Amino acid sequence: MTTFQRYLSFTILFLLMAITSQVFASTSAAVCPNLPVSAETTLDWVEYKFPDLFPQYSRDRYPAIEYEGVTYNARAYTGEWGIRWLAVDSSQKVFGLGDFTDNSLMSFEDIDYWSDQILADMFTVTVDDHLASEVDPVDYYLVNTRTAASGYPNSYLETAETQDDIAIYPCQLEVESIAYPKSWLGIYPLPEINNAPLDVSILRGVSMKDIMLPDNPI
Repeated sequence: MTTFQRYLSFTILFLLMAITSQVFASTSAAVCPNLPVSAETTLDWVEYKFPDLFPQYSRDRYPAIEYEGVTYNARAYTGEWGIRWLAVDSSQKVFGLGDFTDNSLMSFEDIDYWSDQILADMFTVTVDDHLASEVDPVDYYLVNTRTAASGYPNSYLETAETQDDIAIYPCQLEVESIAYPKSWLGIYPLPEINNAPLDVSILRGVSMKDIMLPDNPI
């Protein structure tokens, strides 16, 4: 592929993604409203969309590199093509430089412009599409979020039956049931609960930390 063909191909793909982002806008907003998209997430997403152009095995990260007086969060991909650059500046504009831009610094809109498409790719595809060909529901336990506490531990050991049982919407906080792989328990039983419930004088707390990327293992 010639330099011009790479440039034209990359530009067309970005235009197609721009059109697609408008289609996914309402869906992604409904599933994961108002989620911020960072520079790192944007660069991860471009790698995900164009793995042949920006292979992770050849990537070097430059969180704060200066070019022509502007500081960028950048990544460089070195190979037989030379060096391809992806970068986001402090104003959240996305840039590329290399053979795919005819070696001229080129702007590809800003993060806000792509955020709907990024969120759509990250969150609106249910896991059951992937699981349908790779995972058997009988390998999962299904827990009803409304009644599980009263039936513990048996309520945590009910086998899932269908692909719908194990479908996951990662940003949906209110769900009727949650599925988890039986392999998580291994050979160990669920822990016994003694002296429940906790005394009202005992403080409770819950902390959650998670990140969901398109290529996360399920």
